[in-house]
Amino acid sequence: MDATTDELTVDDVHRIFEAWEDKDPVTPSEYWAEEGVYIDPHYPDDEYRGPEEVRRVLESGLEESIAQPRLTIQNVWEDGDAFVVEVRTHHTLIDETEVDYQQVFVIETRDGKITRWQSYLPFKRPSE
Repeated sequence: MDATTDELTVDDVHRIFEAWEDKDPVTPSEYWAEEGVYIDPHYPDDEYRGPEEVRRVLESGLEESIAQPRLTIQNVWEDGDAFVVEVRTHHTLIDETEVDYQQVFVIETRDGKITRWQSYLPFKRPSE
């Protein structure tokens, strides 16, 4: 793992997801810029800033709700310093229930560090 280079690569993106599946919140957080934000509607706050907050929120997710994270990357699109990652999320929760849904992550980087990581979840069409 090398989170110190000046460019984030598709391999780095895979490493981040693999670390999360291995229940390792430290490795993903090492890729965050000090001012980088993490936005995911699964967590209580609107956003988390910097590597330490990202590590803490990922760690709390593993301790409080997700027994076994599973994220299958289906597609990755790269455009300069940005990535879009389409993922099949299939987690086993602490209470042994399972969740299964599609998810998209938009990742922006600068100098090899993540400046914004945002999760987009599917939604049902509003009832008419």
